[in-house]
Amino acid sequence: MIKVVLNRLKPHAEKIIAEEQTGFIPYLQYQQDLHHVFIDFKKAFDRVWHEALWSTMRKYNINSNLISVIANLYNRATSAVFCNNNIGEWFRTTVGVRQGCLLSPTLFNIFLVRIMTDALEDHFGTVSIGDRPITNLRFADDIDGLAGNVCELASLVDNRDASG
Repeated sequence: MIKVVLNRLKPHAEKIIAEEQTGFIPYLQYQQDLHHVFIDFKKAFDRVWHEALWSTMRKYNINSNLISVIANLYNRATSAVFCNNNIGEWFRTTVGVRQGCLLSPTLFNIFLVRIMTDALEDHFGTVSIGDRPITNLRFADDIDGLAGNVCELASLVDNRDASG
């Protein structure tokens, strides 16, 4: 009886179950070793290096006038430290994107392209879904680095540490 119900349910389920789901799906079981490293960039917006950001934008052919407009917003930025009810001397900032600014998430994502490109330089992705190699999954400042073995994972971490 249950098998009859299952056979009637399967065609409907196959239409709605995400392709990322490989568990309990015949012929789609994951047959590879999978090693993860989870990276969470603490204070991610505060660590965006301006010169690297502008360089990355130029590398990807973002309009130079647009880069200049954005760079001018940041080149004029200054900060001061407030301590014991006193404001210290003002200084120019060369890192960080503004908290709460509409541009900041996009600027961070562009900066992240540089970090991840450097980190993945020698990492070709031995993990694949179908024919597509997968090296990492990203959500904002959270990265899931993927590797097929421990040595490859260590290389990924070393490259990420070296790049930023």
